[in-house]
Amino acid sequence: MKKAKPKQNRSRKNEFKNSNVLLIGTYSSENKGDAAMELSVANKIRNELGATVRISSPFPHIDRTFYSDFEVVFSQRRKLIRASIQLFLAFIYSLFPKLIQEKFSFLIQSDEGKAILDSDLIIDLSGDMLTEDYGPHVAYSHFIPILMSIFLGRKVFLCAQSIGPFKLTLFLARYIFSKVSLITVRESISYDYMRRFGFTDSKLTKTADVAFLLEPSSAEKVNEILRSEGLSLPKNRIILGVSVSDIVQRKYDARSDRNGRFENEFASMLDRLIETDQVFVVFISHVTGPSETKDDRNLSKRIFSKMKNKKSGFVLSGNHRPEEIKKIISLFDIFVGARMHANIGALSVGIPIIAISYSHKTPGIMREFGLEDWVHPIETLNIEQLQDSILAMYKKRKTISSQILKSNKRIKSISEENILKIKELLS
Repeated sequence: MKKAKPKQNRSRKNEFKNSNVLLIGTYSSENKGDAAMELSVANKIRNELGATVRISSPFPHIDRTFYSDFEVVFSQRRKLIRASIQLFLAFIYSLFPKLIQEKFSFLIQSDEGKAILDSDLIIDLSGDMLTEDYGPHVAYSHFIPILMSIFLGRKVFLCAQSIGPFKLTLFLARYIFSKVSLITVRESISYDYMRRFGFTDSKLTKTADVAFLLEPSSAEKVNEILRSEGLSLPKNRIILGVSVSDIVQRKYDARSDRNGRFENEFASMLDRLIETDQVFVVFISHVTGPSETKDDRNLSKRIFSKMKNKKSGFVLSGNHRPEEIKKIISLFDIFVGARMHANIGALSVGIPIIAISYSHKTPGIMREFGLEDWVHPIETLNIEQLQDSILAMYKKRKTISSQILKSNKRIKSISEENILKIKELLS
């Protein structure tokens, strides 16, 4: 008699039921890109491999509610002095012979350190934070839990990231890269950069961002959200989705030493599109905290307040989940994104996008879809040229959407390789 398939699936799922995995490196679930990466990996590990997943977070009071299906432990990495002391104690622990290390486990005091000791595999999902683009102190803060994991003798997987460049922290980066078990990067720019370190294909692989694996919410759920927000999308207008970022705003204003320049010029551009091209604008925020200064809804509202044609625009004010945002974006005709994971949400559902970039992660991922000509680097961003791009993309939207959808199957398949590598590492 044939064995029933469900039993085979259960057997496969239980293969790693005694394994513990710790996810480190993300910032907060209020950053929907971080949340998309965490959920994609955590759900795959739990549902397909059957392993226990913990999530390390600098903001556990926020994330414990959001990641309610998983245990969330506190990461001290943003408290550099305190975290550095814990790192030093982990180094001291590593000096003792393995046979007697357990007697000195009292040296590991932090919740994150204890979770590392209790894990079979550490997966770093820092995204684009293993770089000095945001300052060497930020790179070092993300190095701390990785180094602690290395000192405590655990397997470490740097999963689907954009990495580099480094200057002041290069010596630490080199050490980490030599000690971790595996590195995957999500675009060719990072892959070419990491190849300079001389890694073989067994250590370094180019895959794709794990957020491509996150399934969008149902149409019913999104219709409910739009009703609760009071948004009804007009059928006789071009629906333009917009995701802005405080990083882009600051960098744009710094070019002229004039605060508010980005908001004023962006609002004027949207007004022109509304008046001459029958556009309806929907602002959707991909970062909503954890502090007021990091909430993209505030910037969206400021731009909207400076628009003359408010009847043809809307700011979504809810704090929506990444899978919900992905489905909402699928309702747009085109999308302009200054947040990379908002762009990934659009790409995942075949919506033509124009990206405003502030690091190599965005052009790298756009290149994977053959869309590198639709990237506007913040260093050279011209609002009038951005408007021209929006109009040009709308004319080509069907061709570009088809191009994205064709690439999507390949990209998602490549992204799945990260899960296969996790299985190999657990084996």
